[in-house]
Amino acid sequence: MKVLYYSNASNRGSEKLMEMIHRELPEVRLQRATSIGRFYSALCQPFNRISAIVTHIQQPKDLDYLLSIKSLFDQIRLILI
Repeated sequence: MKVLYYSNASNRGSEKLMEMIHRELPEVRLQRATSIGRFYSALCQPFNRISAIVTHIQQPKDLDYLLSIKSLFDQIRLILI
């Protein structure tokens, strides 16, 4: 299983969330995107095999952008934090 984690925040909360995912789901391959551009690129890779997306969004503009590209991840589970 592959999880795409997006957060442009570099704070302790974001790091703790990543650590928790690693600890609770050790078999999961976690790919981190620290910018909206990297997030978009990860979604556009052919055969990306992403099972879930975890997003740690702190700015309304990031949520707006995420919703504007929703068609790229229609069949992927999305967890908004």
